[in-house]
This record gives sequence, C-alpha cells and structure tokens, in this order.
Amino acid sequence: MILMGAWTVIVASHRCIHDEIRKTVERPVLSTKPELYDAKLGRRLSQTPWSPIRFRLVYKLDDSPLGMTEKNFLQTKLVPNAANFWSNILKVKRPAKLLVEANCTHVWSDKSCARVDAENWCGGVIPIDPKYVAAHSYCSTGPGSDCGTTSAGPGITDADYVLFVTATASASCESTGATGSTSTLAYATSCREDSQDRPIMGYVNFCPGAVNVNASEYHRQHRVALHEFAHALGFSAQSWPRFRTPSGEPRTSPLSKGPYTCADGSTQEIYRPGDTTVKRLSMRGKMAHFMVTPRVRSVARTYFQCDRLPGVELEDAAKYCLGSHWDERTMYDELMSPVAQTHREGNRLSAFTLALFEDSGWYMPDYQYAEKMLFGVGAGCNFVEKKCVSPETHTALATPVNTFCDTSGEQSCTYDRRACGYCAMGNYVSAIPAPFRYFSDNTLGGTLRQLDYCPVYSGYTNRLCTDISNNDANQLRGNLYSADSFCAKSTLLDDGYVPNSVARYNCFNMTCDPSSRKIFVTLDRQHIPSPKTNVILTCQSDGEVLSNVPGFSGEFHCPEWYTICGLSHDFTSGFNVTDLTSGSTGADEEQTEQLSSGDKIGYNVPFMSITWVMLTAYCSHVDGA
Repeated sequence: MILMGAWTVIVASHRCIHDEIRKTVERPVLSTKPELYDAKLGRRLSQTPWSPIRFRLVYKLDDSPLGMTEKNFLQTKLVPNAANFWSNILKVKRPAKLLVEANCTHVWSDKSCARVDAENWCGGVIPIDPKYVAAHSYCSTGPGSDCGTTSAGPGITDADYVLFVTATASASCESTGATGSTSTLAYATSCREDSQDRPIMGYVNFCPGAVNVNASEYHRQHRVALHEFAHALGFSAQSWPRFRTPSGEPRTSPLSKGPYTCADGSTQEIYRPGDTTVKRLSMRGKMAHFMVTPRVRSVARTYFQCDRLPGVELEDAAKYCLGSHWDERTMYDELMSPVAQTHREGNRLSAFTLALFEDSGWYMPDYQYAEKMLFGVGAGCNFVEKKCVSPETHTALATPVNTFCDTSGEQSCTYDRRACGYCAMGNYVSAIPAPFRYFSDNTLGGTLRQLDYCPVYSGYTNRLCTDISNNDANQLRGNLYSADSFCAKSTLLDDGYVPNSVARYNCFNMTCDPSSRKIFVTLDRQHIPSPKTNVILTCQSDGEVLSNVPGFSGEFHCPEWYTICGLSHDFTSGFNVTDLTSGSTGADEEQTEQLSSGDKIGYNVPFMSITWVMLTAYCSHVDGA
C-alpha cells in the first residue's frame, strides 16, 4: 500500500485468474451427454416449469490444513449462505434426475466411442462418485464391433447442481500481494454440463490462508463466494458460444472451432460465439468485445441512459481472446467485474449479471434481488464511448462527479460518497499501452490497469464514512462517521474558530425523505469542548450550496439525491440459511483425500506496489473458447 500524508490508501483484496488457467482444466470433449429432458423421463423441456436451483454441496475437507473452526465456518455459513443466495435468485428447468457424462477418451471415425475411462474427474482434480455418472456406450475394436455399455449410477433427484467444496493450499493459492498476504481467496470452475449446455457440476476451492472467521471479514468473503459461484454457474467465456434462446435453441449454430480475430488484433483458435451473443466493436480507441444479448442490451441502455449502446463491454483478455468478466472501466462496482472493492458495500450483484444469466437460456432470475449500482449511472453515452481523460486537453470527464480525475493527489469524495479520497495516479516503469495514454507523459496513468488506466478518486481506509472508529474529539466541522454517513464538500467550521474558505471533504450523517426528495444533514457538535445542539440542514436539490448555517461559518455543498437515497446502503451479508423457504443446499458430507489444483499463475503487479488484485475462478473447458 501507499501512505499519503496521514491517510492510508484503500487497496483491493482478491485476485481473479479465471481466464489465465481455464486451458489447464480438463473435461470430457468426446463424450455423449445424457439426455435429462427426454419425454420418456417425464421431462419435456418446453413443458418443464422454472424452479429455484438446488445445490448439492459435497465437502471434501478431510485433508485440508484448516482447523475445525474454519471448516465449520465454510460448511455452516459461508458456502451454504452463498448457495442459498443463488437459490433464491435463479430458477432452472429441473431434470428428471441429475447425471453427468462419463469420460470417453477415444472415438472412431464415425464418432462412436472407443474407450471410456474407469474413473471420472471434475476439473482433473476431484474424483466424481460413480453414483453421479450416466451409462456410456463404447465399441472396443471398431465401429459396431465389441460394443458394450458402462454401468450407470442412480443419479440424484434432489439437486440441479453438484458443487464440490475444497480448501486446499494449491499452487494457485500461493500468489501474494505487495503486503505478503495471499491475494487469491477462492476459485471455481464448472466441469460438466447437461444436454442443454447448462453447467450442472463444478467445484470451488477456498485458499486456506485466506479463510477468515472474523465477523468484520465476512461480508468481503461472502461477496467473493458469490462471484465464484457465478463463474461455476456459467458466467464464463467458455459459456458464451453455448448460450441458448428462450426456446432452448443454440444462439450460436453451428458450434465450431476456428480462427478468430481477438480484440488486440491477434488470431486464436476458439469456439466463437455468434454475433447475436458477442460482438467485436471499436470503442474508445480500441477494439472490444460486447455482450449484445437482448436483456443485457436493454439493461445497459436504461442504466447509462444511452439508446445506442450495443450491449455491455466485456473485460480485455488479450491472452485468452474473450474475457469472463464485465469490463472494469464501465462496470467498476458490479459483482462480476474482475477487481473486488474492499469497503462494506463493495461490488454489487446488479441487473446486468441477472440479465446475462437470463440471456443464457438456462436461468430465470428474480430481479427483485438485483442491487443498484452507482458507477456511471445515468451518465449518458459519453461515459461509455469517450475516454475517461481527453488525450488532447488532459482533462477528465466531468460527468458523473467524483469519478474520473486528472490531477494526482487531488482530494474529493469517492464515486459512491462512502469515503473521502484522492486522485490515484502515478508513473509506470514503461509506457502505458497507446489506447490508454491520457497525458503528455506516456508512463502516467491511474493505478488500476483493468480500469483502462483511468485515474479515479480512491478512498482512504481511515476516511471511510461508515467507520465510527474515525470519530475523534477534534471534529469541528460538523462531520460524523456512522452507518448513515456520506462524503460531501464544505468549508464549514464551528463558531469560535477563525473561518477560512478552503474546501474540505468530510463525512456527514445524512437521511432521506423520499416523498419530498430532500436530504437532511445532521451537523455533529458533540466533539467540541462544550457540547452544543446539533444542527440539521435541508438539501432540496443536487449541488445546492447552503450558507448562513447556525453555529458555523462557511458553506455546505449538497450531494446528488440518487447517490445518497437512490439505493439501499444496508446490504445484507448473506441470507440466513434457516430463514429460507425456497431452494436447497442438499449438503453431502462425503470426504476424500487432499487434492491439488494445477500450476501457479504469474501476475503483473501494478506500479508503486499497490496491490489491485483480481477475483478468481477456474474455467472447465480445454477447447480455447
């Protein structure tokens, strides 16, 4: 981290390497998937109703280095809460019984199977119990010669997804940030899909060194668990070409592997999604991939207030061609962006991600659970289409306020007004890529490369408005840290002190009146030598400047209504398992031996030792999709 004066920089805390490692994870590519929706099984897909997704959680923790307290935390709180969260939000068309395909390793020229493995693995690291594996035909010596069928497991009828849960100190857990702490909290993958390509089996590994049972750390870990579950459920580049229409037809047909020109101009062999799913377009001086499915496009146009948006930009993933996250530049506070925010509210599960799940054809989401975002809301087409800082004038986009900046160290509120912050900029050791050069110095840019090197106002850890430990006896400007406090600009100073016109950014207690769209600001006067009566200000419009404040010199600048009042800031830290009536975890306590999970992946740490670390997930396909 960097120390700036008396304040400490907020850094992110979890690294996502989904696209870095998906090609290392093996899955069947020659096998025939069992038909789970055949009318003979009593499940015709078109007539099957949408029902809450049910998880069977299979814990494999016997050989984990975690202590019993940490294991209990995973099994009774973190994992089941994440499962129930998604059970409440996503509905699926349930199969008659859940079975996965066996691993056919060789095929004949007519594509009939020649050999079937006796053992089946999820992601190459977790053995799959035979009870989950369907029968598979084979012909040993040639097409139609020496044929047989492997034994079939009974399958299960009480779950729609089998998730193996491990806590192994794998190589992928060993990467560390600048502070020496483990930067990967967890990673996940799907390893089997049904006949409609919906992921139905996968695993999540929690890195033992990052599991923390302290209550103060729960919200952050819960958000990471939700992110990883989403990858296992199909939020992944491997799934884009396998999306289905509402009627169940493939959105990409035929599904074929071939050369594709990636956003950076390179060519790779991938399973390319059709142009009605993902499009390669020019945006802000670079090529980018956009998710252009109907619901995603509709949400984007409404959120940004721009009717010409083609959809939502996906993250740049030049090495792997198609990214498995939303783009950080436009979706900074979304749950499925690649970088996690550390403050209490953090990344939000928004209508964007729920729309993508609906457009997959595999899920029907409940949008009442969508959390409202703030970054770029209502900012118009310029926010998406223009560079964050003009390379010609070196000035940042003015709308929305408190977002992009162009003067290193300049103080302001953060975009969500939940912290006082500063303009985070610095020099890299070499020139920034050409599309992201905003200043005459080609090494100068924002501290987060995933944000297109855009400078933004980053909060200080000891200036978080919700942290009551920041209150002290020398607050003479009416400021107060509390659960209902937000950052605002003012020159207020308690009477009896020499007034000055220097604007400062402080945290103030605020409440809302939805009927009148007014914000009430309580100026605290309890931390001065002689306690006095608090003063309440009334903000009636965005940007209104209030002066002649009783007991204070100076002015108060009113914040925007939507930022303070437009969304609930009391985000839950997970559903209470015992309070749920829909969905089921179907917990299975079977244990197996300790498992490993592949090779360590390298990571470029940005300049000045700021550890902006990314959210982690494995992909299951080895096809380069």
